[in-house]
Amino acid sequence: VQNFLNIKVSEYIEKYFIFMEENCISYGPYNKLFKNDIMKKFNIKFDESISICEDGLFVVEYLKKSNNITNIEKSFYNYVQYNSGNLMTRYNDNATEACLKLYRSKLDFITRTESNKQQKKYIDECCASLMLSFFVQIYSRSRMNFVEKYFKIKSVLEEDDIRNLLLHLGKKGFKSFFFKSTIKMRQYWLLNLMACFVWK
Repeated sequence: VQNFLNIKVSEYIEKYFIFMEENCISYGPYNKLFKNDIMKKFNIKFDESISICEDGLFVVEYLKKSNNITNIEKSFYNYVQYNSGNLMTRYNDNATEACLKLYRSKLDFITRTESNKQQKKYIDECCASLMLSFFVQIYSRSRMNFVEKYFKIKSVLEEDDIRNLLLHLGKKGFKSFFFKSTIKMRQYWLLNLMACFVWK
Protein backbone atom coordinates (compact mmCIF):
# COMPACT_ATOMS: atom_id res chain seq x y z
CA VAL A 1 0.00 0.00 0.00
CA GLN A 2 1.29 3.44 -0.88
CA ASN A 3 1.93 5.75 2.07
CA PHE A 4 1.16 9.48 1.87
CA LEU A 5 0.57 12.01 4.61
CA ASN A 6 -1.71 15.03 4.59
CA ILE A 7 -1.68 15.70 0.86
CA LYS A 8 -4.13 17.86 -1.08
CA VAL A 9 -7.13 16.03 -2.48
CA SER A 10 -6.17 17.24 -5.98
CA GLU A 11 -2.78 15.50 -5.59
CA TYR A 12 -4.53 12.37 -4.37
CA ILE A 13 -6.68 12.33 -7.52
CA GLU A 14 -3.70 12.82 -9.83
CA LYS A 15 -1.27 10.39 -8.17
CA TYR A 16 -3.18 7.83 -6.12
CA PHE A 17 -6.84 7.67 -7.12
CA ILE A 18 -6.58 4.80 -9.65
CA PHE A 19 -4.21 2.79 -7.44
CA MET A 20 -6.55 3.11 -4.45
CA GLU A 21 -9.55 2.13 -6.58
CA GLU A 22 -7.80 -0.85 -8.19
CA ASN A 23 -6.80 -2.19 -4.78
CA CYS A 24 -10.24 -1.58 -3.22
CA ILE A 25 -8.72 0.71 -0.59
CA SER A 26 -11.03 3.61 -1.41
CA TYR A 27 -14.21 1.51 -1.11
CA GLY A 28 -16.33 1.84 1.97
CA PRO A 29 -15.82 3.56 5.33
CA TYR A 30 -14.56 0.48 7.22
CA ASN A 31 -10.84 1.32 6.83
CA LYS A 32 -11.05 5.09 7.31
CA LEU A 33 -11.41 7.82 9.92
CA PHE A 34 -13.68 10.77 9.17
CA LYS A 35 -13.93 14.19 10.76
CA ASN A 36 -17.30 14.52 12.41
CA ASP A 37 -17.42 18.28 11.91
CA ILE A 38 -17.17 17.85 8.11
CA MET A 39 -20.01 15.30 8.13
CA LYS A 40 -22.17 17.60 10.24
CA LYS A 41 -21.34 20.75 8.31
CA PHE A 42 -22.22 19.24 4.93
CA ASN A 43 -24.83 16.76 6.19
CA ILE A 44 -22.97 13.78 4.75
CA LYS A 45 -24.93 10.61 5.45
CA PHE A 46 -25.52 7.18 3.95
CA ASP A 47 -28.06 7.30 1.14
CA GLU A 48 -30.89 5.16 2.52
CA SER A 49 -32.70 5.04 -0.82
CA ILE A 50 -30.17 2.47 -2.11
CA SER A 51 -28.93 -0.79 -0.61
CA ILE A 52 -25.80 -1.27 -2.71
CA CYS A 53 -22.87 1.12 -3.41
CA GLU A 54 -24.07 3.34 -0.55
CA ASP A 55 -20.80 2.92 1.36
CA GLY A 56 -18.66 3.93 -1.63
CA LEU A 57 -20.98 6.85 -2.32
CA PHE A 58 -20.60 8.04 1.28
CA VAL A 59 -16.80 8.03 0.99
CA VAL A 60 -16.78 9.96 -2.30
CA GLU A 61 -19.27 12.53 -1.00
CA TYR A 62 -17.04 13.03 2.05
CA LEU A 63 -13.90 13.39 -0.09
CA LYS A 64 -15.64 16.01 -2.23
CA LYS A 65 -15.89 18.21 0.87
CA SER A 66 -12.35 17.52 2.11
CA ASN A 67 -9.14 19.42 1.44
CA ASN A 68 -6.52 16.92 2.59
CA ILE A 69 -6.16 13.16 2.84
CA THR A 70 -3.74 10.79 4.55
CA ASN A 71 -3.07 7.10 3.97
CA ILE A 72 -1.04 4.89 6.32
CA GLU A 73 0.31 1.43 5.60
CA LYS A 74 -0.69 -0.19 8.90
CA SER A 75 -3.83 -2.29 8.82
CA PHE A 76 -6.25 -2.15 11.76
CA TYR A 77 -9.13 -4.01 10.17
CA ASN A 78 -9.60 -7.40 8.47
CA TYR A 79 -12.43 -7.85 6.01
CA VAL A 80 -13.55 -11.34 5.00
CA GLN A 81 -15.56 -11.56 1.80
CA TYR A 82 -17.32 -14.81 0.94
CA ASN A 83 -18.12 -15.87 -2.59
CA SER A 84 -21.88 -15.95 -2.13
CA GLY A 85 -24.63 -14.32 -0.17
CA ASN A 86 -23.43 -10.71 -0.15
CA LEU A 87 -25.20 -7.81 -1.83
CA MET A 88 -22.82 -7.79 -4.78
CA THR A 89 -23.72 -11.36 -5.74
CA ARG A 90 -27.49 -11.17 -5.18
CA TYR A 91 -29.99 -9.55 -7.51
CA ASN A 92 -30.81 -6.03 -6.36
CA ASP A 93 -33.62 -4.13 -8.05
CA ASN A 94 -32.02 -0.69 -7.57
CA ALA A 95 -28.45 -1.76 -8.40
CA THR A 96 -28.24 0.22 -11.64
CA GLU A 97 -29.62 3.35 -9.97
CA ALA A 98 -27.09 3.01 -7.14
CA CYS A 99 -24.22 2.42 -9.56
CA LEU A 100 -25.19 5.53 -11.53
CA LYS A 101 -25.23 7.65 -8.37
CA LEU A 102 -21.75 6.45 -7.45
CA TYR A 103 -20.52 6.94 -11.02
CA ARG A 104 -21.77 10.52 -11.21
CA SER A 105 -20.36 11.33 -7.77
CA LYS A 106 -16.91 10.02 -8.76
CA LEU A 107 -16.94 12.01 -11.98
CA ASP A 108 -17.80 15.13 -10.00
CA PHE A 109 -15.02 14.35 -7.50
CA ILE A 110 -12.23 14.07 -10.08
CA THR A 111 -13.07 17.51 -11.49
CA ARG A 112 -11.04 18.82 -8.53
CA THR A 113 -8.10 18.55 -10.92
CA GLU A 114 -7.84 19.19 -14.65
CA SER A 115 -5.50 16.22 -15.15
CA ASN A 116 -8.28 13.64 -14.93
CA LYS A 117 -8.53 11.95 -18.34
CA GLN A 118 -6.99 8.70 -17.09
CA GLN A 119 -9.18 8.74 -14.00
CA LYS A 120 -12.34 9.32 -16.05
CA LYS A 121 -11.44 6.47 -18.42
CA TYR A 122 -10.89 4.18 -15.45
CA ILE A 123 -14.20 5.19 -13.82
CA ASP A 124 -16.08 4.71 -17.12
CA GLU A 125 -14.66 1.23 -17.68
CA CYS A 126 -15.29 0.08 -14.09
CA CYS A 127 -18.85 1.36 -14.06
CA ALA A 128 -19.60 -0.16 -17.46
CA SER A 129 -18.36 -3.58 -16.28
CA LEU A 130 -20.39 -3.27 -13.09
CA MET A 131 -23.48 -2.38 -15.11
CA LEU A 132 -22.98 -5.44 -17.31
CA SER A 133 -22.73 -7.65 -14.23
CA PHE A 134 -26.04 -6.22 -13.02
CA PHE A 135 -27.66 -7.14 -16.33
CA VAL A 136 -26.43 -10.71 -15.89
CA GLN A 137 -27.97 -10.65 -12.40
CA ILE A 138 -31.30 -9.59 -13.88
CA TYR A 139 -31.15 -12.67 -16.07
CA SER A 140 -29.66 -15.25 -13.74
CA ARG A 141 -30.65 -14.20 -10.20
CA SER A 142 -33.95 -12.33 -10.40
CA ARG A 143 -37.28 -14.12 -10.10
CA MET A 144 -38.75 -12.25 -13.04
CA ASN A 145 -40.17 -14.17 -15.98
CA PHE A 146 -38.80 -13.70 -19.49
CA VAL A 147 -41.13 -10.82 -20.40
CA GLU A 148 -40.41 -8.99 -17.13
CA LYS A 149 -36.66 -9.38 -17.67
CA TYR A 150 -37.00 -8.03 -21.20
CA PHE A 151 -38.82 -4.88 -20.11
CA LYS A 152 -36.56 -4.38 -17.09
CA ILE A 153 -33.45 -4.45 -19.30
CA LYS A 154 -35.14 -2.25 -21.90
CA SER A 155 -36.12 0.36 -19.29
CA VAL A 156 -32.63 0.47 -17.78
CA LEU A 157 -31.01 0.88 -21.20
CA GLU A 158 -33.23 3.87 -21.91
CA GLU A 159 -31.11 5.78 -19.39
CA ASP A 160 -28.68 7.86 -21.48
CA ASP A 161 -25.77 7.57 -19.04
CA ILE A 162 -26.00 3.78 -19.03
CA ARG A 163 -26.16 3.53 -22.81
CA ASN A 164 -23.20 5.92 -23.12
CA LEU A 165 -21.17 3.83 -20.68
CA LEU A 166 -21.80 0.69 -22.69
CA LEU A 167 -21.06 2.51 -25.94
CA HIS A 168 -17.79 3.62 -24.34
CA LEU A 169 -16.81 -0.04 -23.95
CA GLY A 170 -17.34 -0.58 -27.66
CA LYS A 171 -18.79 -3.72 -29.21
CA LYS A 172 -15.54 -5.63 -28.67
CA GLY A 173 -15.38 -4.86 -24.96
CA PHE A 174 -19.10 -5.45 -24.63
CA LYS A 175 -18.90 -8.96 -26.11
CA SER A 176 -15.63 -9.71 -24.31
CA PHE A 177 -17.31 -9.24 -20.92
CA PHE A 178 -19.95 -11.84 -21.70
CA PHE A 179 -17.56 -14.39 -23.10
CA LYS A 180 -15.26 -14.06 -20.09
CA SER A 181 -18.17 -14.57 -17.70
CA THR A 182 -19.69 -17.95 -16.92
CA ILE A 183 -22.33 -17.37 -19.55
CA LYS A 184 -24.45 -20.26 -20.75
CA MET A 185 -25.94 -20.73 -24.20
CA ARG A 186 -29.42 -19.69 -23.07
CA GLN A 187 -28.01 -16.34 -21.92
CA TYR A 188 -27.03 -15.24 -25.42
CA TRP A 189 -30.43 -13.63 -25.87
CA LEU A 190 -29.36 -11.17 -23.17
CA LEU A 191 -26.23 -10.21 -25.09
CA ASN A 192 -28.18 -9.79 -28.34
CA LEU A 193 -30.99 -7.88 -26.66
CA MET A 194 -28.63 -5.44 -24.99
CA ALA A 195 -26.63 -4.96 -28.18
CA CYS A 196 -29.83 -4.11 -30.06
CA PHE A 197 -30.79 -1.44 -27.51
CA VAL A 198 -27.31 0.02 -27.11
CA TRP A 199 -26.38 0.19 -30.80
CA LYS A 200 -29.86 0.95 -32.14
